[in-house]
Amino acid sequence: MRPCQVKHKLADMLLLVESARSAALAAARATPEELPVQAAIAGSYCTEAYLTVAGENIQIHGGTGVTWEHSAHRYFKRATADAQLFGPRNPTAPA
Repeated sequence: MRPCQVKHKLADMLLLVESARSAALAAARATPEELPVQAAIAGSYCTEAYLTVAGENIQIHGGTGVTWEHSAHRYFKRATADAQLFGPRNPTAPA
C-alpha cells in the first residue's frame, strides 16, 4: 500500500469517527421526546463506525494487526462483540 493510499484511508476513518461523535453528542443533547430516535440513530451509527474503523486499523497495520504483538486485534474483537450485543436497532420497534 502506497503512503498516499494510507493517508486517504486514515482520512476516511477520521471522518467516520467524527461523524459518530457528532451523532452521540446529538443524542446527548436531545429532548426527552427526541431521545429514543436520536439514541437509536447514534447507537447504530457508532456501532457501524467502530466496526469499520477497527477493521481498517487491522488492514493498515497488515499482518501485525492480528497478532498478540499489537493491540489492534483487541479493538476489532471488541467491535464485533459490541455489534452483536448492541446491533442496529429499529427505532420504531417497541422496546
